[in-house]
Amino acid sequence: MNSSRSFLLAFLILCTISIAACGLGHNPPKTLEGIFVHPRSASAYSNSNQSQVVYSVVAGYTGADDVPITSGIDWQILGSWVSFDPSSGTATCMQPAPPDNFLMPKAATVQATATVEGKTFSDTGLLYCL
Repeated sequence: MNSSRSFLLAFLILCTISIAACGLGHNPPKTLEGIFVHPRSASAYSNSNQSQVVYSVVAGYTGADDVPITSGIDWQILGSWVSFDPSSGTATCMQPAPPDNFLMPKAATVQATATVEGKTFSDTGLLYCL
């Protein structure tokens, strides 16, 4: 009986050392990296039921999950062929984009700026109106 107690005690010590070595209960610090616009790039078809794209913004952290930002976002849209509803984050292609120098549709930029944890960040997504 004494040897089984010694074995059990040795097993418990080994398990405790293994758990400590694996870092159970140790959370890495979360670090704010910035904000990110989603989707990064999208296409929509003007004058159709596929003319809209809904954009969202998250605060990106290392060591933790991204956190959606739902208020305090300053949106700027560069592209006269796009209308934008800042309350819903919805961009609508009003007409096809003009061509760029290579005769491809020019991308409209959807830029978001927000202050998170006292720091101001910006990020940009692209919208191709076809």
